[in-house]
Amino acid sequence: MITPPRPTGPGGPRRLPKSRSRRRILAAAVAAFGLLIAFSLTAISNATAAPQAPRAETALPETGWSATASTNSAAADTPANAIDGNLNTRYSSD
Repeated sequence: MITPPRPTGPGGPRRLPKSRSRRRILAAAVAAFGLLIAFSLTAISNATAAPQAPRAETALPETGWSATASTNSAAADTPANAIDGNLNTRYSSD
């Protein structure tokens, strides 16, 4: 096995200084990795969670509404029929 030569100096092998900036970078990398794991676990738990039931729909109040049309319509098919809530009435234009 071939090993690369180790850097040496006047007092023997040189070691890289353990500076504050290197420790800060390492701490930031560890924190970022921890956040990545936390978000990943959250995404996995949300993806495997039971689906929620759909929310009930609520009707809007229809008092005070008025319907108008820019074209004429037959007497029985007035624009108000479009929003009256009755499935048996309809609006159509001529």
